[in-house]
Amino acid sequence: MAKKDAASKRLAEVSGNLPPVGRWLLSEVERASSAGPASPENERARYILILVTLSKFVRKVGGTIEQSRHIYELALLLADLDLGIVSPVLKPARFGKGKTGDSSLVWEARGSVAMGLEALIRLGTGKSRKDAAKFALRDLPGISRLMTAKSKKNSVAAMLSWHDEFLQRQAGKGRIKNRYLAGTFDTGVEGLKLCAGSPTLLRRFAQLQFARASRI
Repeated sequence: MAKKDAASKRLAEVSGNLPPVGRWLLSEVERASSAGPASPENERARYILILVTLSKFVRKVGGTIEQSRHIYELALLLADLDLGIVSPVLKPARFGKGKTGDSSLVWEARGSVAMGLEALIRLGTGKSRKDAAKFALRDLPGISRLMTAKSKKNSVAAMLSWHDEFLQRQAGKGRIKNRYLAGTFDTGVEGLKLCAGSPTLLRRFAQLQFARASRI
């Protein structure tokens, strides 16, 4: 309840400086995002509501019917999944033999964990990376959702492996295949630059990264 009240307060603060149509959009997205407990079905329903709202917003701000239609049709394609109908647009591409790997959302969340850990290391939390990772775990109760079956035996080691990916990229040696993970690292580096020299900002940066990762 407290989190919901805080979110509503932030929404009011942000929307106060927006035109009416902007306030309407934020209000509708907030309503869709907070509806019902978390589950795959409810998550899909949220995305559908948000896409329908966004398609209306595009028309309200002067977008074309064609632009609005594409957004609305994506909502319809997601709704069809509840009926067992899978559009060719949503069918996975052929990957060949072997494991397809984890979703981009999972990799992006892992990147956020790595960036939060980097902030704690720069903050001087603990005497080593391992200490910082152990400290970070208290803000990541759902970290198991980001881990493979094999890595679930050692959460700290998993976090450090994601952080290794970041260090390798910084050294120009990384070969990150997932572009969303790479994008998270690049954005994170810019954020860390802004926090340089400020323990308060580094701590807040870490908290934001862990909160983002915990939404998975």
